[in-house]
Amino acid sequence: MKNYGINDLATGMQFKNLLEDLKSGRDEFYESVLSVVQKEPTSILDYESLLKIKVVFEYRELIKFISNEELKKNLIEFYTEPRIQKISNNELKAPIIRFINLHATEIFSNDDYDIKNETLKLCVTYTKGIQCWNEIINTTDDFLLRSHFDSIFEALKSTKIKVELVKKVLFPLSIRDFDQQIEITMRIEMVFEEEYKKFKEEIILFLDSAEFKAANNIVQIKFMKDVLGYRILGLKGEIFIKERLNAAEEILNKSKGGYQTVTNSEKYAELETICKDFSDKFYFLTYIELFSIYQFMQYESKDVSMLDFVTNIDLGTNHGKYSRGSFFVKFRKCKTQFILNTMYLMGKYKANFWQELIMYAEKVQDFTGISPFLKAHLTLVERLLNEKDYFSGSLSMSLIIERFLREIYLKLTYDVVGIFKEARFTLGDLLRFDLNTSNNKLRLLFSKEELETMDYFLTNNDYGMNMRNNLAHYNINAEDVDITYFSILMHIFIFILVKIDYQGLVFEK
Repeated sequence: MKNYGINDLATGMQFKNLLEDLKSGRDEFYESVLSVVQKEPTSILDYESLLKIKVVFEYRELIKFISNEELKKNLIEFYTEPRIQKISNNELKAPIIRFINLHATEIFSNDDYDIKNETLKLCVTYTKGIQCWNEIINTTDDFLLRSHFDSIFEALKSTKIKVELVKKVLFPLSIRDFDQQIEITMRIEMVFEEEYKKFKEEIILFLDSAEFKAANNIVQIKFMKDVLGYRILGLKGEIFIKERLNAAEEILNKSKGGYQTVTNSEKYAELETICKDFSDKFYFLTYIELFSIYQFMQYESKDVSMLDFVTNIDLGTNHGKYSRGSFFVKFRKCKTQFILNTMYLMGKYKANFWQELIMYAEKVQDFTGISPFLKAHLTLVERLLNEKDYFSGSLSMSLIIERFLREIYLKLTYDVVGIFKEARFTLGDLLRFDLNTSNNKLRLLFSKEELETMDYFLTNNDYGMNMRNNLAHYNINAEDVDITYFSILMHIFIFILVKIDYQGLVFEK
């Protein structure tokens, strides 16, 4: 459904699926393609098929980049078949536009994120033919409109519809989406003064809203500090916010004596500031003295804490230490801390963070001798993060981690590189922490505790977050995937880099 481009791993997988379809029944596949093209779509299922066929024909331009001779031969035969050869990319444009104009409400009310996301991009591309922008704006999820705000705003010609778009993405104000909302507000300040003024008023009113009051103390403080950082409220507004901020910080300070965990990035900020080399910043992000944070997180004290008597962590299963209050509180504290530290590092250095990360990744990549794929994929993730597309960015990051670990496993086990030999190894298999070094070569690099922590975040469906599978199979709402969610995946990736860089003697052997 989506054209990922020549540098994306997903393109290779799509070519592989196309080859399998051609091998399973060439004539049947031809007929199915032609039936989709020749039929006017009348349902979401028809429309989805048309979008997929559109991508198949767009991939015609990528044949020259394919090195696999079997794949290239089969694709050339497919694209040069007389009936297929007559079909142009423009021929698919008209039925797509017609379906969008007739069924916009149905498309954007659909639960399928991919269909909505790709359709929104097509609406911008085919903007001259799109006659239903009102329906699109009224029906589309506000977080999706914010993700594509700049391109939609530029495509719209009607000032009236632009106003509706601005209202949809700015109101109501939300803690989760505040960064995006205020950035949009500052971009439209000179054009839509009335909406800009209303947004500033909404900030003050928001402090008494149910959403703000329901947020925990730390989130409230962060929100108010962010508001003050943008300096848009004027003197009177800033005085009001500072008074509320002081009151919130007093409550936070009083809570330090109890069981509430207070976390911030001040300690890490002091450490990273004195580090001249960025690799040292990455080290302190993932290590506590000589121990990795992931190893420390799995440490289980033999002493029984009062928390074990007064708390009962319900994970849907009776899983030993994760059901113990003292262990889970410590585990959650470490998780919160490294999320804040990762967000701090990305936020402070912005583009320079990505530049240094890619350089460091390439250094580790060269050291291990695996396939040179990291730069292109990390560049894509950087673009997605800049567009605030946290769902796609998180999905791409999880795929990078999966391929990275597979390639490392192949290198350590068979001394081979490449992605096609590794398909039978699932990420869950690679993170088996209960196996010894003979049965899982990743144990030569990672400790049992480190694999266990990565398993908890990436693949554990019993008591963990299962992030990789939830993203890959859309078992999580796109709007629930934010910068904090992404930061977990970024931290895991950086940890793998640091682990290889500082303790990867196995590769020298």
